[in-house]
Parts: sequence; structure tokens; C-alpha cells
Amino acid sequence: MKPTMKSINLSILAVLAFALSVPVAHAGSVQHFSLRDKNVSAEFLAVDTNACSQGIQTRVSIQAAFDVQRDNGTTSFPLISVTINIWDNCHNARLLFAQGTSDQFDLKIDPSLKKATLKATAVPLTNFTTGTTDYCDVDLV
Repeated sequence: MKPTMKSINLSILAVLAFALSVPVAHAGSVQHFSLRDKNVSAEFLAVDTNACSQGIQTRVSIQAAFDVQRDNGTTSFPLISVTINIWDNCHNARLLFAQGTSDQFDLKIDPSLKKATLKATAVPLTNFTTGTTDYCDVDLV
């Protein structure tokens, strides 16, 4: 039986919750990329209301493309990007913001565009509070 998107999301979050401490994003760390040609993206949202009625909101965003360009448009390269943002709605506070990219991934997109698989190992994620790096694996269909 194949795992559902929710179980994949929870697997990624369970590993990262223990590995990363609480960060805050720095505006100067933002990079802009243009996706060209075939690309995939997956967005996951989970709200845990066990702590309070407003809940802890977790967003995971994963994008990958064969052909990506930086703002200046001079270089084209493959890229996977992973972003994890955990927000405490009870206390109006960010608990986690981690982001990272890699050019090491396996992306297969069916010609009908109805199915894609994305696998990556050890994508480096920067914790923006501590400046430390941890790693995550991605395995999505």
C-alpha cells in the first residue's frame, strides 16, 4: 500500500521536528529563482489543535525543476527547494523556519503530466535562528 500525502508529510515533519530548533527568518536571506521547462511542486498543510484551539500550523513546500535560473538569468541549473514553516497560532509566534536547496535529486515526470516522482537525499536546510544546517530526505509521488 502506498503512503498517502498526509503520511509523507508527517514523516518529513517528525524527522525535522527533532533535528531543527526554533528559527526566525532574515529578510536578507531571500533568493529569487525562475522555474522553466518541466517542474513540480507540492504543498502540505497540517494544523495541530492539541495545544490550543487555534492550533500549531505547519506548512511544507517542495519544488523541483530541471531548468532554473537565478534573478540575473545568466546560469541555468536543476534545483530542488524545501521550505518548512511552523507557526504557533496560540501565541502568535514562529516556531520554525527552515529552507534549503540542492541540485542533487531524481525527478521523473510522466509525459501525460498525471504523475511525477521526486526523490532527494540529504537536502541541506538552514535554520535561520541559529544559522545551523540539518538535512532532510524527500520521497514523493
